[in-house]
Amino acid sequence: MTLIEKYQAATLQIEEFKKVCESILQEYADQNCPFKIGDTVEILEYPYKGKTGVVKTILGRYGSWNNKFYWIVQGNLLKKDGKEGLQDFSFTQSDHEKWIKKEGGK
Repeated sequence: MTLIEKYQAATLQIEEFKKVCESILQEYADQNCPFKIGDTVEILEYPYKGKTGVVKTILGRYGSWNNKFYWIVQGNLLKKDGKEGLQDFSFTQSDHEKWIKKEGGK
């Protein structure tokens, strides 16, 4: 096997490992995030205090600094007419209670 072939084989293995890791992170987010895609939320802090948004993405992440999993929610603010706007928002597992309230409860 040439060096190029070894490199290409190793690169394929790395890509497969990345897919496994992403799958584990997403599984964590799916199991632990209280929000779901499509949920409507109210922003409780500035800069968007009082505005409403819709959850578009929920991502799992790993913090190597603290050796823990966490999730991130991303979404778009709703315009006055109730349609999705271009302004986006995001919040993490550690700050969601002070920043976001689910419509119809917390």
